[in-house]
Amino acid sequence: MSATSEIGSAWKAAAASKASGGGGGGDKESGSGDSRDEVVQLDGTSFSMYYGQLQHQQNMLQDWVRTGMYQYAFSQNAADFSGATVMDVGTGTGLLAFFSVQAGARKVYAVEMAKEMAACARLLIKGNNMESVIEVLECAVEDTKVEGKVDIIVSEPIGFLLVHERMLESFVKARDMYLKPGGLMMPSQGVIMACPFTDQTLWDEQVRV
Repeated sequence: MSATSEIGSAWKAAAASKASGGGGGGDKESGSGDSRDEVVQLDGTSFSMYYGQLQHQQNMLQDWVRTGMYQYAFSQNAADFSGATVMDVGTGTGLLAFFSVQAGARKVYAVEMAKEMAACARLLIKGNNMESVIEVLECAVEDTKVEGKVDIIVSEPIGFLLVHERMLESFVKARDMYLKPGGLMMPSQGVIMACPFTDQTLWDEQVRV
């Protein structure tokens, strides 16, 4: 069986478990069109449902500018990652966890609350023989139970104007719960830029009805 087939099977198994009442709380969200949407439940926020779908993870993975910049940043700070304990908040398919190991991390806690994505991440970790280094924690960061503190917390929390998707709150919560004094957060800062513009067609569509 190919890796793609295994991931698809894991996704279906996780979704079927939810549909039959197994695993995770939250209210059931009925979807439309794609049958997969019918069995995805909300795990606290609507974004856990959204990012529990492979097509949305694919969109992020194909954003090579953003993804490549994370890999570059980790590799350029390899001295900080060498032998470090890392927490990846919202790991998705586990990409930032893999980058952390490439940069020299000794242990990575990959936190993912979407059951389907946690299953996929475990398959990819197993396929890359990293089970002894990367541990998937299938829960919200607020519910994690990790002994001690970590040296580095990484995440991809940036939505529209930084704050959309509500990931910054979990990122900060992870910092307050688990980051060692003097530890590193990546990213550590962001800048919101805005510029006024006018678009008559958009105005007509949205306002002048």
